[in-house]
Amino acid sequence: MEGTWELINGKAYNMTPSLNSTHQFIVGVLYYALRFFFQNQKSMCS
Repeated sequence: MEGTWELINGKAYNMTPSLNSTHQFIVGVLYYALRFFFQNQKSMCS
């Protein structure tokens, strides 16, 4: 068996490979932008 595997309740699952660094960078930038946006919104729940 090649690759990365995870054992859950005695059953082996093949894990997907890690994403490349460009994808991780873009996801990080989007996360930061969305977090900043939502933190600065007035909450309708309060």
